[in-house]
Parts: sequence; C-alpha cells; structure tokens
Amino acid sequence: MKQRQSNIELLRCVLMLMVVTIHFLGHNLLSAAEPIDTSNPHFYTANLLLCFCECAVDCFVLISGWFSIKFTVSKLIMFLLPIAFYQFILSIVYHFADGSPLSINAFGYWFVRPYVALMIVSPLLNNGLKKIEKKHLAILLILLSIIFILPIQSLSGMDGKNAFIFIYIYCLGYYLKNHFSNKYSKWMYLGMFVLAVMFNFAETVVLAKIGHYKGTQTPSYRYDNVLIIMQAVFLLLFFSKLDLKNKIINSIAASSFFVYIITENINIFSNPNYSIYKILDVRTWETEHYFILKILAASVTLFIIAIVIDKIRLLFFSKFEKKLSEKLSSIEQTYLGNINADTIKNH
Repeated sequence: MKQRQSNIELLRCVLMLMVVTIHFLGHNLLSAAEPIDTSNPHFYTANLLLCFCECAVDCFVLISGWFSIKFTVSKLIMFLLPIAFYQFILSIVYHFADGSPLSINAFGYWFVRPYVALMIVSPLLNNGLKKIEKKHLAILLILLSIIFILPIQSLSGMDGKNAFIFIYIYCLGYYLKNHFSNKYSKWMYLGMFVLAVMFNFAETVVLAKIGHYKGTQTPSYRYDNVLIIMQAVFLLLFFSKLDLKNKIINSIAASSFFVYIITENINIFSNPNYSIYKILDVRTWETEHYFILKILAASVTLFIIAIVIDKIRLLFFSKFEKKLSEKLSSIEQTYLGNINADTIKNH
C-alpha cells in the first residue's frame, strides 16, 4: 500500500477545520438569509476569518487533481456508502427527536453531487491530461480563469458549486503537480496565500461599504472567484513543501471528510429545534472578548467530536467495508475481463 504523504494529510485536516469554521459563520453570523450589521466591528473580524477559510473546498478538489482520481465503480460505491450510512443514522436520531423523515440519500450534500460527477469523468480527464501539451493546458487554464473573472454566471452557476468548476480546478491541480516547477520556498507560497486573502478581504469590505455585501452569497466567496482559487493554489503549494511523516496525522485525515458529512447533515444544520449551529450561536458571542478564539475553539471541538464518531464507525465496520470493497473490486475486474475477452474474440 502506498504510504500517505503526511504533509498533504495535514492539509486535509486544516481544510476541514476551515470548512467547519465557514459553517459556524455562514449558518448564523454571516448568513445570507438574515440581516447583517456591517457597522458591527465583529463583522469585519468574522469576515476576515471567513476570507482565510473560504478556499477550503477548492483546495480539496486541487488535491484530487494533484494525485489524480483512480476511478472504479467499486470505489464510487465505497465513497457513497459511508455517506448514506451517516445520513441514515442521523435521520433516525432526529426522527425520534422531532419526527424528521428517515433518509439514506447520499446526495443530500451539495459537495457530493459535483464531486461524484468529477469522479465519473476522471478517467477521460486523466487520459486527456496525459496527452495534452503543457503549453496548451496552461492556455486552457488561463482562458478559463479569465472567463471566471467576467460576470457570466451562466457558465458556472450562481456560486461556482458545480461539476464545471470542479473539473477546472482538478485540471489545475494536475498541472501544478506535473508541470509547475514549484521552485519557490514554502514561505513565499504562504506569503502569497496571505496576500490573496487580504485582497479578497478588501473586496468584501468595498462591497460592504457600497451596500452589496450579501453574507455568504457575496460574490467574493464564490468558488470560481480567482482570488479564492489562488488562495487554494498557494496553500497547497505551501503544504507540498513540508517534509512530514506522521501516522497519527494520517489516521485523523482518513476520517476528515466525514467531519463535513456529520456536521453538515441537513438535520444538524437546519433543524429548527436541535441545530448545532443554533445551539452554538455565534451571534451571542459578538459582544464578548476573544471572539475569534471562541469560534476557532468551537470549530476544533466539533472537528474532534466528528473524528471520534467516525473512528467508532470504523471500529465496528472497517472489516466489513474492506471485505465489501474487495468483493466489489473482484466483481468489477471479472466483468471488465469478460468484456475485454469478448472484444478480442469479436475482432
């Protein structure tokens, strides 16, 4: 088994902490569904924190392009199965709490839908990326970046949460890994990341001053925003420069994706009575000291709880999942082998 790169695994953990922080802010203090008081000094503090974290999703997809997705039908099933498991378990909990409907819908999470589409087309993408010349791929990425600067929302949706953007970022991740010289120091990349964050923050401040700030629906936070994509690029390049090997980090990172699945379950964030984000309402912390530290502490706590929950799942089901994965892979290989044999026979 290929050993995981702990530097990138650490990045996965950091990104998931960013995601949880985004949700703490986006589900209450900076919610687009509620009035936002831009005169409150904590607005700018929260906004700056959000600008630091908003690149997390793009960076996750960059990592997929960096390593290239090795797609099989069995891997797709094993990707969706734990998601459906958590959806079902959490729906049972909330069903007994307030009568919420039972569900095993693994596609209830917005990220899962475009990512599955990316997985399905990844074999064709990988084949094309191996054959396209470096300069042609660079030109393609530059042209797409220019398109994203233009106000043509029909190309990428209202917020960039779609397969088109994921495919673009995936190709960018592939380019960084296979064609980018990556010769600069990690501190150079970290500095560029901070600079991109500050430019993005300045953009949100200007929009707030002219009355066009709309919480998490503000254009500055779109996943096709070039500044957000640049942040993701520089953050990935920074972590790629770290020399790190740590089994504990690798183990935590193996469960990091399920922090999102657990904390963003529709019952957990939208339930009118038992929403975690309503119980831990950031709005009640606005006038208190150590505002940022409290948000970060809450994010870390929620991250740790979700990791522990997933480790409990693995304790009971990891052997079953391994056997099921092996069985599905065997069936798939047998089926593909039969197809290849029939193809050769017919020719």
